[in-house]
Amino acid sequence: MHLSLAGWLVFASGLSACKDDSEPKDPEINGCADLQQLQRQHRLEAHKRYQGSNGFTFEAYQLTQGGDEEVARCFALEQQLSQLQQTGIPGVTVYWRSPRLAFSKSQGLADKGAGVPLRPDTLIRTGSVAKSYVGALATVLALEGKVDLDNTDGHHALADYLPETQGKIQYADRITVRQLLTHTSGVPDYFAEPWVRFFLDHYHRGLPVSEDDALALVYGQPADFEPGTSAAYSNTGYVLTARILSRLLGHDYSQELRARFYEPLGLVDTYIEKKDSLDVNRLSHGYRDASPLGETFEDWFAVDQGYGFANGGVVSRVEEMGTFFRALVGEEHPLPGVDMAAFRALYLPPGPDGYGLGIMSMGGCSGHQGTFTGYVSFAAHCPASDLTAVVFGNSTEPDHETAVGQWGQALLSEDF
Repeated sequence: MHLSLAGWLVFASGLSACKDDSEPKDPEINGCADLQQLQRQHRLEAHKRYQGSNGFTFEAYQLTQGGDEEVARCFALEQQLSQLQQTGIPGVTVYWRSPRLAFSKSQGLADKGAGVPLRPDTLIRTGSVAKSYVGALATVLALEGKVDLDNTDGHHALADYLPETQGKIQYADRITVRQLLTHTSGVPDYFAEPWVRFFLDHYHRGLPVSEDDALALVYGQPADFEPGTSAAYSNTGYVLTARILSRLLGHDYSQELRARFYEPLGLVDTYIEKKDSLDVNRLSHGYRDASPLGETFEDWFAVDQGYGFANGGVVSRVEEMGTFFRALVGEEHPLPGVDMAAFRALYLPPGPDGYGLGIMSMGGCSGHQGTFTGYVSFAAHCPASDLTAVVFGNSTEPDHETAVGQWGQALLSEDF
């Protein structure tokens, strides 16, 4: 038989199609049971990312006894996720990575009213986890000599960086950037009862809130303590720090976060709300009964509590949060042009129970927990064990908020 080139290509294509039809295809992988089916067929592969239409992802970096241990770990994570969702929390998502595998899955709804399911690629309001991002930027700029964390020359206190705070914030001529970042400045926290009343009033009037509004509640108030003599959590310190960084840079700090961290780490779904362009339809809703505040709603999605402020403005998805903490706390993905050993020495908490530059110690691991009413998130990495855990829940009813934090802590051990 003699075939022209065109005829041969058609013939070969037909052979290829026949061969493909005879090969078994992977089923839809939407959970651990689907993985177990592959394993029983001896078709589960290491270093292959399995992803389902529901956003479930799984990748084994090694297969112990054909994947027995890795599939068992998958089922354990899936079961605990279901148990957490069964407490009544509308939706919960987890991303967990160890040297053996990576796993992400969601359970429940992102929007109860519309019946929209929560997925691992749903965007989430991270709350105070954002402090780790702002602190990381301050750390890089300090290593480059662009910001003086400790006012070493006596000319780089808060009032030197932001002259408008002189006379409005007590001890502004003494407060250092490090103290703002470590909650040791004594600057009162704006996020208190007057702020809640303020943003609820603005919500009902259809008005936005701003960082200037938040600072106005603090200006003129006495300090909680003299700088450096005690510690008290203050969101205000991060609003002020971001203003310092933006002023030093000559542009908004959010642009620098993208250039210094998001782009080098491949974070394509990490944003500062109100500053970056993002699809708000991808954001999860957040729930808590507001009746104790005299309100009739439970969905806080449209209630601007200060979304986008530097103390809690980062929006991301769970896997990208995990990538961020793995890079900055662990040994993966060194940042271009950054001495990562020097970075971690400055950035990370100084002791087992300390607070670093926007990041806290968690028993040998480092990370942060974040909360807005309706939203709770937890993210941490453990360099010694190379474990990463990120958990998100869209309810801050007390039992739900506590459960998310406790599970996040438990996931920092392979014995969870």
